[in-house]
Amino acid sequence: PVNQQLELVNIINETKAVFKNSYDMNLLFFEHGNISKKTSTNSIDHIHIHLLPFKHSFWGEMNKMYNFDFYKIDSIECINYMIEKNNIASYILFGDTDDKIYLIDTTNKDYPSQFLRIVLSEYLKMDKSWNWKNHYFVDKMYETYADLCSSFLGA
Repeated sequence: PVNQQLELVNIINETKAVFKNSYDMNLLFFEHGNISKKTSTNSIDHIHIHLLPFKHSFWGEMNKMYNFDFYKIDSIECINYMIEKNNIASYILFGDTDDKIYLIDTTNKDYPSQFLRIVLSEYLKMDKSWNWKNHYFVDKMYETYADLCSSFLGA
């Protein structure tokens, strides 16, 4: 749905501005999606995007490590078209700090759940803290909420 995609673009742009103003960092985002018509009994169809403040572009380094099958896309609004056109059953959406967006076709690759969390955690030398089931970081969540709440509410 176009209106949901436009809302997502607005959220990403607003978050980008907040990260720049609050942390002097750019925005990196990603999402691991599955288009398969089969739905697990343990899940519902949904999308969630990880939005991270990040200093520099990460795509080049990451793509060198994994040699992805990917499409560079102009905007989030192009995702559905690219998925249908290229018969993509699963994907990783990656938006780099330089505003470039990549749609990684994972249809014929077996990347584990939380794949980019693992990659970034290793890159940032954070041991196994990518695993949100074992590392909740609740204190960090509250701290970030307190830091950014007024920025998002416009206060």
